[in-house]
Amino acid sequence: MPYVIATLSLLLLSSLYANMLLYAQKSRIELQNQIAQSAIELQNAQIKDMALQSETYHCDLDSINEYIRSKFNHIADERTLPTCEAKLKELEKALGVYDEG
Repeated sequence: MPYVIATLSLLLLSSLYANMLLYAQKSRIELQNQIAQSAIELQNAQIKDMALQSETYHCDLDSINEYIRSKFNHIADERTLPTCEAKLKELEKALGVYDEG
Protein backbone atom coordinates (compact mmCIF):
# COMPACT_ATOMS: atom_id res chain seq x y z
CA MET A 1 0.00 0.00 0.00
CA PRO A 2 2.75 2.57 0.75
CA TYR A 3 4.20 1.88 -2.72
CA VAL A 4 0.87 2.71 -4.34
CA ILE A 5 0.59 5.94 -2.38
CA ALA A 6 4.20 6.84 -3.22
CA THR A 7 3.63 6.05 -6.90
CA LEU A 8 0.41 8.06 -7.02
CA SER A 9 2.09 10.95 -5.21
CA LEU A 10 4.99 10.84 -7.66
CA LEU A 11 2.59 10.79 -10.61
CA LEU A 12 0.61 13.67 -9.13
CA LEU A 13 3.73 15.75 -8.52
CA SER A 14 5.12 15.03 -11.98
CA SER A 15 1.81 15.96 -13.61
CA LEU A 16 1.69 19.19 -11.57
CA TYR A 17 5.26 19.99 -12.65
CA ALA A 18 4.40 19.24 -16.29
CA ASN A 19 1.33 21.48 -16.03
CA MET A 20 3.46 24.30 -14.60
CA LEU A 21 5.92 23.94 -17.48
CA LEU A 22 3.11 23.91 -20.02
CA TYR A 23 1.53 26.99 -18.42
CA ALA A 24 4.86 28.83 -18.55
CA GLN A 25 5.30 27.83 -22.19
CA LYS A 26 1.75 28.98 -22.95
CA SER A 27 2.49 32.35 -21.35
CA ARG A 28 5.64 32.77 -23.45
CA ILE A 29 3.78 31.83 -26.62
CA GLU A 30 0.98 34.29 -25.83
CA LEU A 31 3.55 37.04 -25.33
CA GLN A 32 5.21 36.17 -28.64
CA ASN A 33 1.78 36.19 -30.28
CA GLN A 34 1.04 39.66 -28.91
CA ILE A 35 4.40 40.93 -30.17
CA ALA A 36 3.73 39.42 -33.61
CA GLN A 37 0.23 40.92 -33.69
CA SER A 38 1.55 44.39 -32.89
CA ALA A 39 4.24 44.01 -35.57
CA ILE A 40 1.59 42.97 -38.09
CA GLU A 41 -0.59 45.96 -37.18
CA LEU A 42 2.39 48.29 -37.60
CA GLN A 43 3.25 46.75 -40.97
CA ASN A 44 -0.37 47.02 -42.11
CA ALA A 45 -0.38 50.71 -41.19
CA GLN A 46 2.86 51.22 -43.13
CA ILE A 47 1.46 49.36 -46.15
CA LYS A 48 -1.68 51.48 -46.04
CA ASP A 49 0.44 54.64 -45.90
CA MET A 50 2.54 53.44 -48.83
CA ALA A 51 -0.63 52.70 -50.80
CA LEU A 52 -1.86 56.24 -50.20
CA GLN A 53 1.51 57.65 -51.27
CA SER A 54 1.44 55.45 -54.37
CA GLU A 55 -2.06 56.69 -55.19
CA THR A 56 -0.87 60.28 -54.89
CA TYR A 57 2.11 59.49 -57.11
CA HIS A 58 -0.07 57.87 -59.77
CA CYS A 59 -2.41 60.85 -59.73
CA ASP A 60 0.55 63.18 -60.26
CA LEU A 61 2.18 61.01 -62.97
CA ASP A 62 0.75 63.10 -65.82
CA SER A 63 2.29 66.32 -64.52
CA ILE A 64 5.61 64.54 -63.97
CA ASN A 65 5.59 63.22 -67.55
CA GLU A 66 4.74 66.69 -68.88
CA TYR A 67 7.63 68.20 -66.90
CA ILE A 68 10.08 65.62 -68.27
CA ARG A 69 8.90 66.16 -71.84
CA SER A 70 9.22 69.94 -71.54
CA LYS A 71 12.68 69.69 -69.99
CA PHE A 72 14.19 67.32 -72.53
CA ASN A 73 12.25 68.02 -75.74
CA HIS A 74 14.99 70.28 -77.16
CA ILE A 75 17.51 67.41 -77.23
CA ALA A 76 17.82 66.10 -80.76
CA ASP A 77 17.85 62.42 -81.58
CA GLU A 78 21.41 61.43 -82.48
CA ARG A 79 20.15 59.24 -85.32
CA THR A 80 18.90 62.33 -87.16
CA LEU A 81 22.19 64.25 -86.90
CA PRO A 82 24.46 64.01 -89.96
CA THR A 83 27.96 64.14 -88.43
CA CYS A 84 29.75 62.72 -85.44
CA GLU A 85 30.64 66.22 -84.27
CA ALA A 86 26.99 67.23 -84.24
CA LYS A 87 26.16 64.07 -82.33
CA LEU A 88 28.91 64.81 -79.81
CA LYS A 89 27.72 68.38 -79.29
CA GLU A 90 24.15 67.20 -78.82
CA LEU A 91 25.28 64.61 -76.25
CA GLU A 92 27.29 67.26 -74.40
CA LYS A 93 24.22 69.47 -74.42
CA ALA A 94 22.13 66.61 -73.03
CA LEU A 95 24.66 65.95 -70.28
CA GLY A 96 24.66 69.64 -69.47
CA VAL A 97 20.91 69.41 -68.92
CA TYR A 98 21.50 66.64 -66.40
CA ASP A 99 24.14 68.71 -64.59
CA GLU A 100 21.87 71.75 -64.33
CA GLY A 101 19.36 69.75 -62.34
